[in-house]
Amino acid sequence: MSVVKSVGGAALGLILATQTAHAADPYYGGGYGGYKDPYPPQPVLPIPLWQGFYIGGNIGGAWSSIDTASNVVFINGTSTVLSDRTVDGSGFLGGLQLGYNIPIGNFLWGIEGDIGGLGNDASKSFAINTVPASVLSVSSDGGWYGDVTVRGGFLYGAALIYLKGGFAFYTGETNVTLVTDGIAALRQSSGTFTGWTLGGGLEYQVSPRWSIKAEYLYFDFGDSTFNFDDNQFHNDMSVSTFKIGFNIFLNGVGPLY
Repeated sequence: MSVVKSVGGAALGLILATQTAHAADPYYGGGYGGYKDPYPPQPVLPIPLWQGFYIGGNIGGAWSSIDTASNVVFINGTSTVLSDRTVDGSGFLGGLQLGYNIPIGNFLWGIEGDIGGLGNDASKSFAINTVPASVLSVSSDGGWYGDVTVRGGFLYGAALIYLKGGFAFYTGETNVTLVTDGIAALRQSSGTFTGWTLGGGLEYQVSPRWSIKAEYLYFDFGDSTFNFDDNQFHNDMSVSTFKIGFNIFLNGVGPLY
């Protein structure tokens, strides 16, 4: 009987020892720290939906005004200043934008750049009451435009209301034709206009990766000055634009569809 008790006690001790070893071995679920353990799950910090880089496209319309008020024309030694004369034009615009957002609570600020084409078809002729009679024609063609702006605004749920402003340029041509006594002299300014832009818009996030927007921008491209013969031309160009567009956020939050 004592032998049976001894064998039974030994068997019970072996079973308990085996269970204890299994419990201590992390491979069998007894805690972390062994080389066979998976790492414990780590908390993932959420990325703000507006945070980071984005890229998108836009299309819209442009309405330009070329101020020729300070143009000076010399004919037969007599100078004529064309005052209160403007040339109005219009066209389409479209392009791409790239930017970076930094949300801070309900406020968002960032930097954005635009590049695209701007149609600016404009043409007007002015009669100059001299002897012989002369006609001055001013016209404008389309070209490339771009800007680099800082923008800031307030977040209301999925909507962003913002203002933006900064540097702008335009590469379109301004042509001037002076016809005197049937003889035409053509000169054109093909240099780049530089100036500033200011405006604002509304952007709405339709998903964690997409947004749509509507935006108004005013551009002052400055003064294009050029001379030929004894004549001096100053064409100060400003453009108002309205466009709609979309952005794709590159922060990796949510699917692209």
